[in-house]
Amino acid sequence: MSPYGLMKIIVPFAGVCAASFALAQVLPQLPSGSYAVDSARSKVLSKVSYFGVSNMSVTFPNVTGTLNYDARTPQNIQLDVNVDAATLNGGSNWNNEKLKGAEFFDVKTYPTIYYRGERLTFTGTKTATVDGKMIVRGIAKPASLNVAFNTAPADINRTGRVSLLAKTKIKRSEFGMNAYSMVVGEDVSLNISVEFMKR
Repeated sequence: MSPYGLMKIIVPFAGVCAASFALAQVLPQLPSGSYAVDSARSKVLSKVSYFGVSNMSVTFPNVTGTLNYDARTPQNIQLDVNVDAATLNGGSNWNNEKLKGAEFFDVKTYPTIYYRGERLTFTGTKTATVDGKMIVRGIAKPASLNVAFNTAPADINRTGRVSLLAKTKIKRSEFGMNAYSMVVGEDVSLNISVEFMKR
């Protein structure tokens, strides 16, 4: 191979390595430890298409959970978020009754919605993805969260807290909620606003 041909290989490779190194330098470092959800500052908001012309919003105000993280293995986490489905608020008594009933969340049988996160990947100084599973009505499905931190995670060393907004979408039929398909949309958007305290 000619020196010119070799350079055509080496230069792009060196550029990729340099870019990867630079990215590694700016990605945040969440301090190792155990964290607990501050329920007073956490909630879940869901939205679904309603009659195809507007959205129905449902708030879940009671959120608990824990996060265990080891900076030596940053990709591995133990994230447990528990949402009290029985306290949902769909904006009216009629909506609440329907949503809590057997056609939707069936809170008498399944009072809690769970998210179990198993892998954390930082994508920027204040962004990350979490891979795990969502458990609704006893049915577990893979679900990835797109996470935006309100402040850099490393700041928890100073404040003892880290807050974030996680977003994902699920299909309600995958969790056994098929009722009123002509009225209520299939795709449900979830905004999970959570604040963690270091324990």
